[in-house]
Amino acid sequence: MQKKISPTELELGMYVILPVAWHEHDFLKNQFL
Repeated sequence: MQKKISPTELELGMYVILPVAWHEHDFLKNQFL
């Protein structure tokens, strides 16, 4: 089941699906990792 949640609702262990391809997001610039 997929549902949209706010970033404040994220918890450790959750599986996150981003609506863009991984190369279209600024992971390294935003220090998302």
